[in-house]
Amino acid sequence: MTERGNGIVAGCVFIALGAFAYAIALTIPRRMPVGIDSGVLPEIFAAGLFVCGVLLAAFSLFAPLAVPKDGETPVADDAPPSAEPRRFALLLNIVLIIGYVATLRDLGFVVSSAIFFFLQISLLDHRGGAKGYAFRAAFAVVGTGLIWVLFEKGFGLILPSGILG
Repeated sequence: MTERGNGIVAGCVFIALGAFAYAIALTIPRRMPVGIDSGVLPEIFAAGLFVCGVLLAAFSLFAPLAVPKDGETPVADDAPPSAEPRRFALLLNIVLIIGYVATLRDLGFVVSSAIFFFLQISLLDHRGGAKGYAFRAAFAVVGTGLIWVLFEKGFGLILPSGILG
């Protein structure tokens, strides 16, 4: 598939994923009749996925085709040989996001976010070893803690407590 086609397909996947995540986010029970509560952030996240999908598909659809200059050999617009690992990483990202949204209510914000951050960092950072995993775990726990403090204490939002409830 061409790079343009990959962008359009990926955009459509993110549009569908955003719509699916928004539908799941609407099932989070409201704790406050008016104002911002634990259901708002997942809805914003889902809407962001949807908008990113629309933008990705639109930019891919309307991107100018590369035209070779005089004397240059035309390069095929086929996907490079390294496209398979990128597709696999995209699929894993989608699975991680769906898993995060699906477990947010039951496990709670702190547990599901720490797991999500750890797995997402592991997907993006290919360094292994005990130091790498320890750093990822520490980053996931500290990052989740800081986000929790910011939203729970700073903004006064009620995040899903889940099993720590």
